[in-house]
Amino acid sequence: MADLDSTAVITEEEFLRTVGKSKDNAKIDTQQLIEMINQVTEFLESYLQRKIVAPASAMVETINGICGSVYYVDNMRITSVTLLEEFDSVDNTTGAITWNTRTIADRPYVFDQDDGKFELISHDLYGGRWRLSYETGWAQASVPGPIKSVAISLVQRMIKLVSGKDGLSSVNFGDQSTTFDLDQKLTKRHRTELSRYRRM
Repeated sequence: MADLDSTAVITEEEFLRTVGKSKDNAKIDTQQLIEMINQVTEFLESYLQRKIVAPASAMVETINGICGSVYYVDNMRITSVTLLEEFDSVDNTTGAITWNTRTIADRPYVFDQDDGKFELISHDLYGGRWRLSYETGWAQASVPGPIKSVAISLVQRMIKLVSGKDGLSSVNFGDQSTTFDLDQKLTKRHRTELSRYRRM
């Protein structure tokens, strides 16, 4: 029996409340609903090219200095920068890398929370090598409304399909059914709602 992923963008309670159904409704297969929400979450992370709900610990990324002074982190957003380190040297015997910790005083930087943009404002990243540690994502309860709205809409389409009320291709969740191309089911409205959160 699958559990709702800790990174799910909506909970089954949120979905049911939004569509006006109660959890004890005999027509609701709770297990199937959880599997659908997990699949939609995975799809949205892939489509947006970022994590949405915050992981349990800080993310660490190495920046290889080929992108200029502006760098977009791999995940949805930056809630805080916990550590900035600059490459110093490599031990020729062990291959161990030495990093020097930098502060905002000696390497001023800014970051855009929602866009996940990190920028060194007094030193070009080009040609350098950096390591950035940061906290990312939203708490599950704080996921932006547009992302939740699209997730609910996609789950609704999957339910219609499974119940035979939608003439779309079949769905894949857990061990059931076959395949369902969620990307093909994004409407123009969905794409517009998600556009500001998508990593380009």
